[in-house]
Amino acid sequence: MKSLAVVLGLLVGTTLPPGARAEVAATNVFRPFSFLWISDPHMSIRKVETGSYNSCQLREAFRDAADFPYDFTLCTGDLFNDGPGATQPRMALAMFQFSKGPVFSVPGNHDVGNQPYKDPKGREPEGVLTPELLRRYRESMGPDHYTFVHNNCAFIGLNSSLFNTGLPEEAEQWAFLERELAKGEAEKRTHLFIFMHYAVGANGPTTFGKEMPGLAYYEVQPPARERLLALVAKHKVRAVLSGHFHKYLDWEQKLEGGHTVHLIVAPSIAFRRPEVGYLRARVDEKGIQVERRWISPLHAGGFGRAWNEACPPEETNAAEFQKMASSWKFRALEAPLSEADLARLTREGPGATPEWRAAALPLASGATGWTEGNIGADKDLLLACPFRYSPKENGMVTLDLVSNNALEVWLNGKRLYRLGEAILQDEGKDHHLLNRLALDPTDFADGPNCLVVWLRKPAKIRSMALMVGLESQKNYDKLKVKKPAKP
Repeated sequence: MKSLAVVLGLLVGTTLPPGARAEVAATNVFRPFSFLWISDPHMSIRKVETGSYNSCQLREAFRDAADFPYDFTLCTGDLFNDGPGATQPRMALAMFQFSKGPVFSVPGNHDVGNQPYKDPKGREPEGVLTPELLRRYRESMGPDHYTFVHNNCAFIGLNSSLFNTGLPEEAEQWAFLERELAKGEAEKRTHLFIFMHYAVGANGPTTFGKEMPGLAYYEVQPPARERLLALVAKHKVRAVLSGHFHKYLDWEQKLEGGHTVHLIVAPSIAFRRPEVGYLRARVDEKGIQVERRWISPLHAGGFGRAWNEACPPEETNAAEFQKMASSWKFRALEAPLSEADLARLTREGPGATPEWRAAALPLASGATGWTEGNIGADKDLLLACPFRYSPKENGMVTLDLVSNNALEVWLNGKRLYRLGEAILQDEGKDHHLLNRLALDPTDFADGPNCLVVWLRKPAKIRSMALMVGLESQKNYDKLKVKKPAKP
């Protein structure tokens, strides 16, 4: 069975993960450059359903960085919240489309399991990495450690959850790290960078190197920690980039032997916390500098104002939504539409031609085809959703697709999402995969809008459904929330 980790390019002799396209060249000439750095996006169906909107905040980071000339995106782990099942890699690849350059990601504890650590209360650590979790990640997302070179700087990505496991894969990764560091020195790279999920120090310089039981979950634990720092000092690694702590830390640390390493911990781009955000990184001859950007649900004007638990979607705007949905229509496609046709359709709407039928949501299919109008399951399906939008509503449209089928979402003449067909690995059993994609307020025009969802060949599984919902928040101003200071 093919993996989602198809070969998208070879760099420094290493297969790269999905999204890491080959246009980042392994050049031996240094030039200053910039990259976008995200961490802990925690994309998750469960989290979205319970009121978080992590994938939406990740989209907002890419949108906010539109004026930033970055060459690639770096992600320091916890791409998912529930491990790399069949749906999550599909969502990740959809998110990668919003990056202006390739995306380089390494696994976090939510992707492959936790590193072994000593619980401060003496409890047995839960969810420690296993060979099976690692196998699933590698099959769906590609290698968990690799190197890429950009403008004569080597970036060495590690699976920090392997540390102290004693697994054969840990020994393989140590050998890889020592080999890549020595190779980087021999090739006279301008800078050597290590990027991984767990922090080397998770509470700043004042407690660096000290045993902090309360931070055991957040930091690389001994003896791997000392071994890693010894290699950093020996090979003059310029910076170690990490996440996991969900807070921003940035300091220079002098190690044994006199080498000074730059340690940076990126904030999370997920959840409802005042420190939610991402980093804009710039690399010059001296090293790396970062600019912090807030994308906080609690910020006045932040994207997260679209939805929170104080305003659950089932209680908002139900009458307006039903009125809106009554104009939605669907049709079966004998042949795929061109992008020009899709752009025109999403600008002008379906019109009143007989081939469009009224849609009653949710649409659902069985073995004999779609129940609404008995659409043949051997044909593609188009759902056209014209609606009016007012910025006062501050609403978010959500699309819940239960299927493994390829999908495209177009709005007002532009494609917003493209999902490839999901690869299912459950020994032939029926599958019900929920993909929730959200369109945030800044996607909409003030006034008429037209959304089109294109589903490919519903016959590929025995059952599927498509549901569309409108979630808005009229009572945001009533929330008693302390807003963080602006940067």
